[in-house]
Amino acid sequence: MVAPKPFIDQAAKWRRLIDIRGDNIMETALANLIRNGDIGRHIKKSNKIYHQRRDLLCKMLEEELSDVVSFRKPAGGMAVWAQFNKRFPLPAIAVKAGGMGPSKIAKMLGIGRALVYRASEA
Repeated sequence: MVAPKPFIDQAAKWRRLIDIRGDNIMETALANLIRNGDIGRHIKKSNKIYHQRRDLLCKMLEEELSDVVSFRKPAGGMAVWAQFNKRFPLPAIAVKAGGMGPSKIAKMLGIGRALVYRASEA
């Protein structure tokens, strides 16, 4: 629709009032994706990618920050809960690192090479 913004806003309000059942085309498309297994395959593929990324994060934390961060690799989930060494005051570091990139932050902390996500490893 090409129209002035107030007209489009009003038309959208009327559409929501008239069509309280939802978007039939979108609902049908989603039902087809579920029925033919596309959603399931996507979730399985996404979970595999996220697990690989989590494993890479854990590997990099162990290799690069073992003296700075302690953590346990989660048994099944994706969340990594890290506890920082008290020698590294996080609020002060966050303020100081505000506009820096990963390389400068790593150099500031004196922790070796920068921890930059490498998509080719995930």
